[in-house]
Amino acid sequence: MSKSGLALALCYAGIAAAFAHDLQVAGDAAVVSLGGGLVCASSVSYALDLSGSAGMIAKLGAARCTALVMLAATAATGGHFLATQPLAALVQPWPVYALGAAMGLFCTVLPVFALCPPRFAASAAGRWRWWACSGRC
Repeated sequence: MSKSGLALALCYAGIAAAFAHDLQVAGDAAVVSLGGGLVCASSVSYALDLSGSAGMIAKLGAARCTALVMLAATAATGGHFLATQPLAALVQPWPVYALGAAMGLFCTVLPVFALCPPRFAASAAGRWRWWACSGRC
């Protein structure tokens, strides 16, 4: 079996284990199946987005395109929250904010911008300068 096949099998085994665990814990197969279906639909949507975004990436550049997509996702998430929750739900203990900020920074922002071209990775100012002039500077 190739490395890719082994990686794929390992991923699907992990998904199956998580799904089986959720079925066991939740006890309601309909709810778990709905959640699994939504996760599957999300992955198909992401795959379609990746396969159709080559033109936009070529036009805007990878870092700028990624930043715009991250901003759109943030706006959609914030809009969903505001539409479904009262503003009082924003009041949380400080560790919730600290963990959220740490996850946002270390699991999203830094990994994305760490993949910027090396000549722009020297400083944050270089990245923002590159952003402002669309990489033509």
